[in-house]
Amino acid sequence: MVLGFAGILIALGNDASSLLGGGSILASVLAAGAAVASFWPRGFPTLDPTRLGEYAVSDLAFTQLTVLDTLEVMLVETRSVLEMKSRRLKLALVSLSAAVVLAAAELMYR
Repeated sequence: MVLGFAGILIALGNDASSLLGGGSILASVLAAGAAVASFWPRGFPTLDPTRLGEYAVSDLAFTQLTVLDTLEVMLVETRSVLEMKSRRLKLALVSLSAAVVLAAAELMYR
């Protein structure tokens, strides 16, 4: 949705002759880039079930602790990936908001 609105603002501002219009286009391009970056697919850590066979003959407590530690590492890594995606999406929304304000200001002062 952010990408679509940014594209519309870029298309509407293509004849911008003022500083406000140019700023709107730049903010729209930034919003579009951040939107693409935030929704770009990334790999998330997963548990490899084929490796669990190694622990079938191990002590139960050791196996449970190892699986728990592995899950904790996976959650930490997943959290960092999601936080990065969230920051990029926030940047896209803030940039899109700035682009809308700049475009509206340009239309008012034409």
